[in-house]
Amino acid sequence: MNWNKMLDGNLNEMKTAKILGLFLVTVAIQIQSCNTLEDIEKPVFDAYVDDNIYTAGDTVRINFKGNIDYITLYTGKPGNDYDFTDKTRFQEILYYLDFNSHARDGAQGSQVSILVSDKFDGNYNYNNILSTEWTDISERFKIAKSNERDYMSSGIKSINDAIFKGNEDTAKVYFAIRQIVKKQSEYGRGSITRIQNFRIRTQADINSDYTNFYAYSSFGFNANGVFSSPNKQSGTAGFEGTNIIILRNNSTLTSEETQDWIVSDKMAFPRAVDVGPDWGLPIKSMNDRRLDYYQVAYDEPGDYKIVLIAFNANSTEKREVKKEINIKVLPK
Repeated sequence: MNWNKMLDGNLNEMKTAKILGLFLVTVAIQIQSCNTLEDIEKPVFDAYVDDNIYTAGDTVRINFKGNIDYITLYTGKPGNDYDFTDKTRFQEILYYLDFNSHARDGAQGSQVSILVSDKFDGNYNYNNILSTEWTDISERFKIAKSNERDYMSSGIKSINDAIFKGNEDTAKVYFAIRQIVKKQSEYGRGSITRIQNFRIRTQADINSDYTNFYAYSSFGFNANGVFSSPNKQSGTAGFEGTNIIILRNNSTLTSEETQDWIVSDKMAFPRAVDVGPDWGLPIKSMNDRRLDYYQVAYDEPGDYKIVLIAFNANSTEKREVKKEINIKVLPK
């Protein structure tokens, strides 16, 4: 028997079988791939809400029909608005002022005012400051008056309306803290008042935490910005430590009214910030179980367009449908 010839024949058969096997595997993979592509069909999907009119604070239930692999939701709220997926959104910046204050002794009640001006020209002298148009925002805040000796919070109050007077992209304003002491011979002794940690904060939206925008040190409060009426004793208005403004009364000339002003540097306030395009919220993926509804709370009044992108997909193909629902949210 010719063993070499037999061995060569067996090897050839093994090679042929191996090639045939590889061919069949390749064909099977291609067939499987083709079948997978054929399985991706345009999804059958619908979405609807129970009503189209709601009240601020209501939760909207979005109901679904169809068995979908993936669902992406756009609620119509800022940051999640389908109309802003391909363009930049500018979001208004919300500005707030707060500080602490206390008043030692005295009998005249409230003496301190908080003022804002976009008309001040930066010419720091007493007469020019008096002749400038200032907006008084004092009533928004709790400010210590006579004998309220413990530091109290002013409360965090919005000041956007005092800063922006037109359609300017950036407002440039000055802040002033003023103390008026009436005639002490007639109205009683004036107080020693301290204003502590005067600062501006912001919020990304009404539900976000506050963050510092201008700390006390950013206002430029210093001796060059202190101005008093000519009849005021020198050194009665000034600073303590790193974040305290102190305002005192006259110990002489008690029959005359006096004023002290402390004026900031010019402060710049951008109206809005570029927050980029909006993004959808993925609420269902292939591995999640069937989703029959989704709920969204709407706290702000307005007209909203809810958009849902439903799609089926594999590694090479994606087929989708889009559903739009318009709702109106009324004020409470």
